Amino acid sequence: MKVRQISKGNWAVEVTEEDKKKLSCVISKLRSKTELPPYGRWKNMTLEEIWEELLGQFCVMRGTDAWDKLKEKKVEYREFLEKVELENLVNKENRIGFLRDTFRKYKPTILVKKPEKEKSPHPDIPDRIEQFLNNKNAVKEGKLILFDGLDNLTNEDEIRDILLRRCSGSFKMKSISDFMIEIGIARSFIAFDSRIVGILNRHFGPLMDGNPELKKVVGKIQSNEALYKTFERKLRDGCKEIGIELSLLDRMLFRFNSAIEYILEVECV
Repeated sequence: MKVRQISKGNWAVEVTEEDKKKLSCVISKLRSKTELPPYGRWKNMTLEEIWEELLGQFCVMRGTDAWDKLKEKKVEYREFLEKVELENLVNKENRIGFLRDTFRKYKPTILVKKPEKEKSPHPDIPDRIEQFLNNKNAVKEGKLILFDGLDNLTNEDEIRDILLRRCSGSFKMKSISDFMIEIGIARSFIAFDSRIVGILNRHFGPLMDGNPELKKVVGKIQSNEALYKTFERKLRDGCKEIGIELSLLDRMLFRFNSAIEYILEVECV
C-alpha cells in the first residue's frame, strides 16, 4: 500500500495490484470460515444487549486479553454483566466507586486505577463509562438514546458520524466502527486495531517514501480520522473489486491473525 500526505489532513492512499493479489489469496482461504453478524441485528436487540456491546468496547480499549479471559469464565462473566447493567448503573450512588470496585474484582480490562492513584487526571475505563453515562446525547432519563432518529438512515458513514458526535469523549473511530459491525448496522467499515494495523504494515507496506515521521503517523491511524477514512475507503474499493464487503475482511484479519501470517508468508507467495 502506498501512502502519501498531500497536505495537512489530506492523504493519498493506493491499494496496489500486488496488495489485491494478497488480499484475494487470504480471502479465498478464509471466506468460508468467516461470518458477519446479521445485517440489522441492532433493531432486534434490547437496550441492555446494546449496552453490553458498548461495555465490551470500553473494556478492549487497551487490548482484548483481559476481556477474553473474563468471557471464558462464564459464571463470573455473567455476574459482571449483571452488576453493570445500565438499569443498575444509572441511579447508583457513588457510581464511580462502584465501577472501580467491580472492575478490580472481575478484571475485564487492565485500565483501572489502583486505589492510591484514583485522583490521577488520566482517565481509566470506569472514568470513561462515567463520562458516557453523564452524556445527555447518549443516555437520558436512564435510557440509551444513541439510536434515536436513526431508523430510516441507510448511509453507514452518516450514521457513524452521528454516533461519534453523540459519543464524543468516549469513543473514537475504531471503537464505533467495531461496535457498528458487531451489532449489524455496518458492512463497509474496518476497525483498525493494533493487530490489523500490524498485518497491514508487515505484509502490505505501507510504502511511505522512507519518511520515518509519516510512518509514526500511519502507526497511529486510530487517532487520525482523516487518514483512517482514506485508508478505509481505498480498502473498501479494493474489497468491492474482489467481491466481498470490507467488514468481512475486518473479521478475517482480526479473528485469524496468526493464520493470516502463515497464509501470507507461505501460501500466498
